[in-house]
Formats: sequence, C-alpha cells, structure tokens
Amino acid sequence: MGSSVFQVGTVPSLTVCCRNVATVQKELLLSYIKKSRNTYYGREHGFSELHSVSDFLSTQPLTRYDHYEQYIHEIAAGKRNVMSEKLPDVLAMTSGTSGKQLLCKSSFLS
Repeated sequence: MGSSVFQVGTVPSLTVCCRNVATVQKELLLSYIKKSRNTYYGREHGFSELHSVSDFLSTQPLTRYDHYEQYIHEIAAGKRNVMSEKLPDVLAMTSGTSGKQLLCKSSFLS
C-alpha cells in the first residue's frame, strides 16, 4: 500500500488517523480484504476480485448477523481459515437486549 498512514500491525497515532479518516478507513478495508482472500468466506464472496472500495461496495451486499451465523459457528467448532487466517482472540455472547443472544467473534490488532 505504499506510504500508508495505516500500517497493518502497527498502532498509528490517533491524531494522524483522525486527520485522515477516509484514507485510514479505505486502507484498513482493503487490507482486511487482502488478508481474507484465501479464507473460505473470501473465496466464497470473490475477495480476489476486489481491488478498490468501489469494487467492494458494488459487489458485497449489506448483511446482518444471520449472514455470518454459520461461519461463526464453524469458527466456534474450531475450524480454521473460515473468515480470517487465524482463529479469533475472543468468541463472546451478546447480552441479548435486542432479542436473542448472538455469538460474535473478535480479534485484536497486534
């Protein structure tokens, strides 16, 4: 990504990121797409063909939890390379205040 404001694996200063929100968000999205291309989800949803934010917006629909539920349950069962190369750092249940409890995954930047 050249001389990026956002470098995967680093924590850029909040001030720099806040001055360049659109650039940081674009670079972050594209880095996630690139890292997920060879996952089951990435292959199933054509991530290898996504090279810009425009590509992403024109081909990837808005989704809700039920779209991801099967993938999250596969991850919970220990399956690797489902939505990311590594298993998430955390699988947690939501409180269910807006309906049923949902299982969510989360990974931390390192």
